[in-house]
Amino acid sequence: MGNLQKLLFGWMSKAAVLDYLKRCTESERNRQAEILSKWEESSQAAITISENEPNIAETVETLSFYQGMHDKIARIISHPSFKTTFKNSSAEFKLVEIDKLVTFQAAIDMAYSSKLAGGLSIKSPESIVDFCFPLDAQNPPVGQHHSSQYSYEFFSESSDFRVTDVVTHEVKEGDLIKDIASGNPALVLSIVLGYGIPFVTAVNAGKKLVVSNGLHRLHALRSLGIKFAPAIVLSEPQQIPGFYASNIEHFIGRARPPLLKDFFDSQLTIELQTQPVRKVIRIIASQEVSEELLEGQPERHFGSATDYDALGTAIIKKQVQILGVEIAVETARHAGITVDATGQAKGMDKTGLRALLGAFKQIEGGFAIIAAKKAIAPFLNEKLDLPEELKD
Repeated sequence: MGNLQKLLFGWMSKAAVLDYLKRCTESERNRQAEILSKWEESSQAAITISENEPNIAETVETLSFYQGMHDKIARIISHPSFKTTFKNSSAEFKLVEIDKLVTFQAAIDMAYSSKLAGGLSIKSPESIVDFCFPLDAQNPPVGQHHSSQYSYEFFSESSDFRVTDVVTHEVKEGDLIKDIASGNPALVLSIVLGYGIPFVTAVNAGKKLVVSNGLHRLHALRSLGIKFAPAIVLSEPQQIPGFYASNIEHFIGRARPPLLKDFFDSQLTIELQTQPVRKVIRIIASQEVSEELLEGQPERHFGSATDYDALGTAIIKKQVQILGVEIAVETARHAGITVDATGQAKGMDKTGLRALLGAFKQIEGGFAIIAAKKAIAPFLNEKLDLPEELKD
């Protein structure tokens, strides 16, 4: 028996449907012809809906948050996960209209949504707030396998399992690492694995609101007849999901993008059984060691084209981590930057940096500036003339 998924069928391409079928059970794959025939009907229904509901996503309503919830909001804001997740974002607590939220996720795990809905027995404002911002949510278990000295595998049944951060820590006297690591440790590089916080979150995209977290909670609420949900609304998101960033034209550029209400339209959806899977993260530690002369290096003239090339390259390569090579490089080229297939920039200057930032801001909003500042920090000096948005 597989996992029952409800798919936003009508909005998908034929290639995407065929690719999704690869993860379905054998019985579902055996009815591929039937499923593709239904897809033809669903895709036509999506076209008709697009024509009948132009710009409907831009009419999404937001309301003031529930009255008398100051203590609850204070507890949410003071929660460590909130502080770290939204530290670089402008966050507001609003009630959002569920039906007209844009969704970039194409599938709902029906068992999980039903489990969430079953756990909401009282539909009071207090219980709905607790449901949308669960401060005591339990993480799914994480398994691990140590395959060699510097190779590890970590796995979870949750698709939300991810690398959440990478941090460094200078070893000090009394640190536990001194008792468990060989040699004389000086610095610890920590790769943090875990899950996103399960808070319902939406991102402003012009006049539209895009669900960035909590899709299943929103689906569960709507299935119970609730039309407005508490949400954290971001104007400058801390992170843009890669699928959203790489499909921004498809989802946000459309007058009628896929909306959450479409999951309740039988013309646009299909339920399919998928094979059970787990998410695996493999981490392999390797090192590259080189020696650099401390003397005799050519003098650097700060503020030269070479320095701007280094800044532009650092910004592009940071975006490669976020968007992937193809999108990051093409975005840079669209901004008029000379850049090779690996992300190396040439002929940069202050004007070029400004154009590069503008191009990435169209995709990511304020997060592009945050990412750029982190990327160029190792290259900065007092003689570089930077665009204003890159200055502290």
